[in-house]
Amino acid sequence: MKQALKNTFPPRLVRLLGDTYDAIRRLPEQPAAYLHPWRRESIRKLAALKDSHKGERCFVVGNGPSLKNMDLSKLQGEFTFGFNRIFLAAAELGFTPSCIVSINDLVIELMGRHSNIILVDENGRMKKQHVQLCVSDRDYLETLTRQGEQTAKAYRRALALLELDRGKTYTEVSKMLRATIPTISGWATKYLENGLEVLHDQPRSGRPVEIDGTQRAKITALACSTPPEGYAQWSLRLLADKAVELEYCEHISHTEVGQVLKKTN
Repeated sequence: MKQALKNTFPPRLVRLLGDTYDAIRRLPEQPAAYLHPWRRESIRKLAALKDSHKGERCFVVGNGPSLKNMDLSKLQGEFTFGFNRIFLAAAELGFTPSCIVSINDLVIELMGRHSNIILVDENGRMKKQHVQLCVSDRDYLETLTRQGEQTAKAYRRALALLELDRGKTYTEVSKMLRATIPTISGWATKYLENGLEVLHDQPRSGRPVEIDGTQRAKITALACSTPPEGYAQWSLRLLADKAVELEYCEHISHTEVGQVLKKTN
């Protein structure tokens, strides 16, 4: 069909027909895309970026096979634009562009799972986005954080991923969740490697987690405190989740909490 059109009509008309067809096909998506808050945020950030590097030189780098024969280390320190899936060859090439340009939806989604995305702050300066969620993951995490039925650990990790996806830094998210920066960056790395499996710890082998005297005292004091709003009393599972949330320990099961309280009594 496409070849028949190309043979029948002038190239300019063929392109016009193609653009018109694509616009009609995407028409149902337009209202949601146009009204999405990210669109306004993107417009604002692009406006802030305008002329921020005025007068400086830049290099535009494609992603063809010839790059393997080029010494891209000479571009270190230069402002560069890379195209499409060049980020997949970053390790092999020893080169990461300052900005990545793509209009392909699938490439952008893939890029969000495997690379750091460049954002612009209020002053027009570049900063890295540590995580970019794909649409399905973002929707799932937003639903998860609204439901309030998941464990505290899963909630904190989901919230951290959402905030990183919104452009917050490790430092900002660590302060918000009262977690260490290595913990936040660890969750981001695990998401990039394993997706939403980061919300749940893998089964542990070997000996149970060691709980020292200070941790036991904190857990015991927590059990004697007023339970959270909506709960008449503390349960072992609720105590275990809260102990991890407050970073009394990295991991503890409700059974181990029961053992701590039993020894105290």
